[in-house]
Amino acid sequence: MSTGPEDRTDRPSDLCSLGPRPLVLTGLFCTVLQQHFADVNNIENPILRTRIWTSGESSAIAILDAMVWDAERTAQRPSLAIKRGDWHATKLTIGNQAGTTADGHSKYVKAWQGTHTCFCIGKTPAEVEVFAAEVSRYFMHFGPLLRATFDLYTFDLAAVGTMGLLKEASDRFVVPVTVQYSWVDEWVLRQHVPLLKSVRLSDVFPELMAG
Repeated sequence: MSTGPEDRTDRPSDLCSLGPRPLVLTGLFCTVLQQHFADVNNIENPILRTRIWTSGESSAIAILDAMVWDAERTAQRPSLAIKRGDWHATKLTIGNQAGTTADGHSKYVKAWQGTHTCFCIGKTPAEVEVFAAEVSRYFMHFGPLLRATFDLYTFDLAAVGTMGLLKEASDRFVVPVTVQYSWVDEWVLRQHVPLLKSVRLSDVFPELMAG
């Protein structure tokens, strides 16, 4: 009897200490999908259990940043190409102020929401639809664990897009799978000297001051 998805995620990466950043999250999404497709026991659909990911050019599936995806390099292999979408900032307080620390320094806060899309790329419509279902169900089932691992406030599957032909390679089909997430950025300013104390007009307007 099925008991639901198991926790097969690794311990949080040290990169998470930097907080959510574009390259960090793109790399983490690539990593968790590589881990999913690296073990046949992880893959839900039996049709895909021959598409095992391994490091190197001999991998049965390419899983990588969309910015470096190349049709010729991946040859006939299906691909999962990860790309960041827009990030939007939301003001929570006037001036982003969030009080002060115990020693009197100003605290600030801002909320963010963003998306990443996994483009499921393959040679046939059926192939990309099967991959899209596998990827979307992975994000849906393991969303709570990914939220905690990535140190996010929310994480959820947002959409599975319509299948189409890939612009960069007209012989490939593609289905986009998008996730959305949010987090809160908090920081403290410890100002020791006035911000512009050491700035001279000659530094700001060198051409004018030269005359």
